[in-house]
Amino acid sequence: MLSAEQNRLILGIVGDVTSLALFLSPFPTVYEIWKKKAVEDFKPDPNIAMVMNCIFWVFYGITTPGNITVIIVNSIGLALALSYLAVFMFYCKPQRCKILLYLGAEVVLTAVIVCVTLLVLHDEKHRSILVGVCSVAFGLILYSSPITIMTGNGLGAMCSLSQLALYWWYYGTPESRASREKNKKISNGCWGRRSTDIESNKPSKPEVQLSQV
Repeated sequence: MLSAEQNRLILGIVGDVTSLALFLSPFPTVYEIWKKKAVEDFKPDPNIAMVMNCIFWVFYGITTPGNITVIIVNSIGLALALSYLAVFMFYCKPQRCKILLYLGAEVVLTAVIVCVTLLVLHDEKHRSILVGVCSVAFGLILYSSPITIMTGNGLGAMCSLSQLALYWWYYGTPESRASREKNKKISNGCWGRRSTDIESNKPSKPEVQLSQV
């Protein structure tokens, strides 16, 4: 039977591996942006959330002894997240202000929590609790950040479905069928008159008179 320390080590390794996989998951998207030289419909929201998540987990590792792997893994994640955002800002100028605004807000919030942790809380236990709660909260924000993309796609799908429903409803009503039949008759009548007019307006062939020789 494994000891508590061994279980903690195994769970830590599993957590580090899954965290690295999470931090590397945006790489295909960023590579596609770099390859196409355009952001298209991609959003930087998950990468912005990743920055905040990694900052607080690094701070948690600093305030809690024995978590060197947490510091290393999240430092790598922080570097990756900033590099992803750099690609976004390079290929999408309209989003630069948004990204810089969010990053500035994250810096201010981090500074406030760091000051409260170091200046107000003087024991290791309460520091670990405060920073741990903040880390978990921003981790939840990171995991839920793709919802912002799904919301936009969901609204588009709902609008498309409503248009199809309205078209089906209007197309299947008796009034719509009667209107289509009326338009069809008018259209056929117009074409019939047009063809008659064309036949009547054709120049008649000149009669050739044969003179008796």
